[in-house]
Amino acid sequence: MKFWHSPIYIFKYSFDDVSFAFWNRYPNDFSKHIMSEDILERRIEGSKIITKKLIVKRGSSFLKIIPSWLSSLNSIKIMPVIEESIYDRDSKTLKTYTRNVAHRDKFLIEERCVYSPNKEDTKMATDLKRSVVVDVNYGKISNLIQQFILRAFKKSVKNTVLGFNQVIAERSNLKFEKDNSFKNEVNSKIEEAKEKFILNVVFFDIIMYFPVSYHPAPKYILFISFLSLLHCAFSVAQHRSYLRLIDQEYTYLSVDIYVQLFLSLAVGLYSATAFSGDFQKIRSDSEDEPETWDTFGNCPSFYSFEHRGKPICNQLKIIDKSKETLNENHTKKETPPSKYNIENNKFNNFQYCLNTVKSADYMNYLSALLLPDHVKLHAFSVLALNVELATLRNSIEKNTGTGGIYRLQFWKDTIDTIYGIKKGPIPRQPTAEALKLFLLCPQTDINYLYKLISARQNTLGDRGFKTIKELEEYGKDTIGSVIKLLCEGIKDKNIPLDDNVVGCADSLGKAVVIINHIRSIIPMLKRNVILLPQDLMTLHNLTPDQLYTGANRMTYN
Repeated sequence: MKFWHSPIYIFKYSFDDVSFAFWNRYPNDFSKHIMSEDILERRIEGSKIITKKLIVKRGSSFLKIIPSWLSSLNSIKIMPVIEESIYDRDSKTLKTYTRNVAHRDKFLIEERCVYSPNKEDTKMATDLKRSVVVDVNYGKISNLIQQFILRAFKKSVKNTVLGFNQVIAERSNLKFEKDNSFKNEVNSKIEEAKEKFILNVVFFDIIMYFPVSYHPAPKYILFISFLSLLHCAFSVAQHRSYLRLIDQEYTYLSVDIYVQLFLSLAVGLYSATAFSGDFQKIRSDSEDEPETWDTFGNCPSFYSFEHRGKPICNQLKIIDKSKETLNENHTKKETPPSKYNIENNKFNNFQYCLNTVKSADYMNYLSALLLPDHVKLHAFSVLALNVELATLRNSIEKNTGTGGIYRLQFWKDTIDTIYGIKKGPIPRQPTAEALKLFLLCPQTDINYLYKLISARQNTLGDRGFKTIKELEEYGKDTIGSVIKLLCEGIKDKNIPLDDNVVGCADSLGKAVVIINHIRSIIPMLKRNVILLPQDLMTLHNLTPDQLYTGANRMTYN
């Protein structure tokens, strides 16, 4: 992740003119890549006007600078971004927050701008402060791609400023001319930095600041040590040629070559660490100020605001519509989470549950998609837990179950922790974290979760049922409990399930488990497992050997 602060740019216009230009900056001659601008929401809260826009760009220009052999990001043709702005009439400030909403699994670009009247000339000058964070998820080459994107983004900033000036000039009926004040300001910053011995590197008229403590001496020492190593290599080659001329074996080197070699390596490594150390504060005037993305990306709804870009993805739509349900018992915070990826973690946990249910319980997956949106998160977390418990059988050998009991105890302890019965952290397992985030604990009966876990314990190691009654109780405690847990998410709070609903869920659970039992007879026989109730086999004079060999087929049918 890389942060960048742009030098303060000063518009030679009033704050009102700049604010007008911000609302009407598209189209202009420097933003031909903008395809559409859609206002999603606009509301007034006291002296503030809060606006959210969906801006669709035609292939971000700063992504095209990335070589195609390095990454496929330069092939992106459409880039939708969300822009949220807060105009405060009392404090005379305009804050904007912009981020990409597509391809966030590959890269993340978030920008914050603050427009305010200039302190020296409040009537005819406006300051612009810009901050950017870039994060790329491309493995070991992420840092390199981040540098490419940041470098190109700095170039695009210049066109943005020119577009502002054009819109303001057209409003004032003035002839627009490209102004070089930004470039002159950059040059003045360079001269000022040289006086303070700060290294400045200029990319497309934008300054990138290195640490204040940087000094050019380590760079020269590193260069000298490199030349010394080349001299060592030349001396070794010369020495070897001399030994060949006098017909002596090449078995040793002179001491001075060894000394020069080790000293050059030591000095070179030391100077390299001093020269290429970690970047520190970008601006020297904030050295003592602890700075994170929260300090300049602080907006109450920056990470959670609604918009029409997300419904493109059904899973994101489910999460967005359910946020009010998830947070209704929590106090609304005025600042975003300390890390920008908390919402991504929620989505990843939900996506894991969705894929788990889809791959192992497809019928329930289709059924859950038909539930109301505010119930889907709760439903898929419960169904994922059911899949986790049901698939324990595949990892446990026949007529054993000690290891499985410990795994079931893991889930029981997790449930106790979620409900506050036991103290401790939630295990870092996607289904467990999803249950913590999405399970509607106040209105969900914990006994149904206990029955779901304890019923699996009786069949660990593929143990068969003694009677049909046990099979029906098993269906009541597993399938029936899942149905009742789903009903708990649908019903109103603090209202117990109706007896008719409980009875219907138990009957459905018994019926479904008997059907599943009949369907699983042949597949389980291939694994040498018989789960038919013993009283049913005794009633029809069947033995396990007859089932394995296929004898007495008429009775079996």
